[in-house]
Amino acid sequence: MKKISGIIAFLAFGTLWISAQSAPATAAQSAPFSLKVSTTAEQFRLGAAINLQISLTNTSGRKIYVQRANGGLAEAEFDVFAKDDSGVSAPESSYYRVLKGRPPRDSSEPKFIVRYSFQVVAAQPGESLQSSIDLSKIFDFDRQGKYNVWVVRNDSASKSRVKSNVITVVISQ
Repeated sequence: MKKISGIIAFLAFGTLWISAQSAPATAAQSAPFSLKVSTTAEQFRLGAAINLQISLTNTSGRKIYVQRANGGLAEAEFDVFAKDDSGVSAPESSYYRVLKGRPPRDSSEPKFIVRYSFQVVAAQPGESLQSSIDLSKIFDFDRQGKYNVWVVRNDSASKSRVKSNVITVVISQ
């Protein structure tokens, strides 16, 4: 009977240990970085370039490695969102749809391929890496209004999606 109890205890402990080793990330396993977005102004004219600045800050106590797109294609690193006051997403540009692997809206959309490569960059604890994205290249802002804008980036270490702060951009005539 002791032998059977020992085997059951061993199997139970082994199962718990394996589960703990392969468990998905929890809230306690937070991402090692934070994201912050900003623009130089809050109001932009319809059709003007809207330069979104993104700061990725290492919030861990160790060096982290971040995959960065070569050629200044920060839009390949982040998912970018812009929603109006009603919660309706701004229409994505053909370029951004292709970049993210989404199908064209219709057959009249130009067909092209976006090619890019990545490099790995180290960030020390507390260090921030800067990127910028022209929102007018990502979205077809075809009407004036207020848009809430933010970015999201996947973190493979914590198996989570990290969301930036939300800013408001006003598009006017």
